[in-house]
Amino acid sequence: MSDHARPATLRGHVALVTDGGRGLGAAIALALAAAGATVATLAHESCELTAVAAMLRLGGHQTLGVTAPDYADAAAVAEAIDAARDYLGPITILVDVVGLPTVLADVLPDMAAAGWGCFITSLPAAAPGPGIAWLQLAPTAPPEATAAQVRDFCLAALPPA
Repeated sequence: MSDHARPATLRGHVALVTDGGRGLGAAIALALAAAGATVATLAHESCELTAVAAMLRLGGHQTLGVTAPDYADAAAVAEAIDAARDYLGPITILVDVVGLPTVLADVLPDMAAAGWGCFITSLPAAAPGPGIAWLQLAPTAPPEATAAQVRDFCLAALPPA
């Protein structure tokens, strides 16, 4: 392996997945955890997060589910993200399945401080800044295929070790 090889794991990175308690969000949360990331999931209600949290913990992964009952309430979303950050550490991977307009601004300081970040969104987006890799989700792809694409994209975007 060369000195410039990319790490084969997301260990040491914290991911936040919006709508992480069901469907595509749940599949992505599980795929990122399997690749070594610590995963926080965001949903409207805690009952949506129970099954995913149980699967992650059963796999030996540290996780936290946070809620924001109204995604249009930027303060509630920011508070949920702060809770995830306080418990798990700085967030360097953001998968915004829902397409929340303010969520990137809430985690961009963590990515900037780390000198690296990975941003995946369901919305059309411009590159968020230097050192931040980004990808737009394909809305019609099967959840498992999209989850694998997100995992592989984050691994490929890691800076060389």
